[in-house]
Amino acid sequence: MYINKVIITKVSIFRIKFKLLFIKNKNLRTRYKRFTYYKISKKLSNSLKWGISYSVYDGEELLEKSLRCIRNSADYINVVYQTKSWYNEPCSKDLLKVLQHCKKLGLIDELIEYKPQFHLSAGKQELNKRNLGLKYAKKANCDYFMPADTDEFYFDFELEKTKRIICLDDITNAYCLQKQYISPEKLIVELPVNAVTLFSKINKFSRLKQNKNNIILIDPTRQISRYINKKAFVFLDIYMHHYSYLRKDLPKKIRNSSGIIKNTNPEKESVDVKDYFNLKDIFS
Repeated sequence: MYINKVIITKVSIFRIKFKLLFIKNKNLRTRYKRFTYYKISKKLSNSLKWGISYSVYDGEELLEKSLRCIRNSADYINVVYQTKSWYNEPCSKDLLKVLQHCKKLGLIDELIEYKPQFHLSAGKQELNKRNLGLKYAKKANCDYFMPADTDEFYFDFELEKTKRIICLDDITNAYCLQKQYISPEKLIVELPVNAVTLFSKINKFSRLKQNKNNIILIDPTRQISRYINKKAFVFLDIYMHHYSYLRKDLPKKIRNSSGIIKNTNPEKESVDVKDYFNLKDIFS
């Protein structure tokens, strides 16, 4: 079905290009092209199913607001949660309440529990956990999939723009850069070197696994494999807004991370910004 939609889109684009040959006025030609491409990409985007999976153990205080900023851009959202960390530390008493509250609001479509396997490394467990979210997205017949965490935020209009470009250019693996924040109103000036996975095309064979030959540095637990007809693209004008230092219990995050967090209070140059996602009230 997806292939048929792509073929129809390519035929439509060919027709537009043919019509453009007969429009001599440059401004009219540009306006016609922009408008018709927008209509085609939006129609294709709306006909596909876009899935997002959150991996949750802590940071539940940010979850509802993160979900609200992406809910309109996703047809299916699951949350894979765990009540004990990779190192057997219990979750907060609020986690399950927050998850049920968000599901009741319609921000979550499916809750899935992951039970840690302590004989495995934290990195391997995180990969298994994210693949569980991908598995359920496949069951929900999603065409595209994005992994996410509670401290990650997007502007919905940028996600919609991303989806249209992905459809129009038939991108299979989309990535974007990230902006990192010390607080809701403090942005670190220096951009992180690693990018994040946006939506990637999936099928029944898709898996999250490390790919050392990826076009840009990505978290090894968030790389969606694709071996044939891969078309990767890095968006340089769209960002994931990462509030990685924003927690009610930051030491707990540090203790239970599957990676290495070198500095919990980075002494990096920062600038004042707007509290884009109204996060300050969570900690007031």
